[in-house]
Amino acid sequence: MAVEKEAPDADVLLYTSAHCAPCTMLKRKLEAINTEMPVQIRIKTIDVGSNDEASKQGIRAVPVLKIVKNNELFVGDMEMDDLRNVLIRNLYFTS
Repeated sequence: MAVEKEAPDADVLLYTSAHCAPCTMLKRKLEAINTEMPVQIRIKTIDVGSNDEASKQGIRAVPVLKIVKNNELFVGDMEMDDLRNVLIRNLYFTS
């Protein structure tokens, strides 16, 4: 779990690649949603092309959104409402 140790201040890890259009779209959606949240979500973007830890974490495709709190992974781009619901459910409510 080395990535989490490097990002103790992150709520969400976004694994991306420089030439990935869906990664760019997902990042923009995260940033937009973050402006509406009552508490700012701490997002850390990790470029898999320049980070060997990503492969050690099992990241094989991008974009991948990882919720640090519960280690939940979401692969691929999402609709804005779905992304908002995932963030609210996983960051603001405890199970």
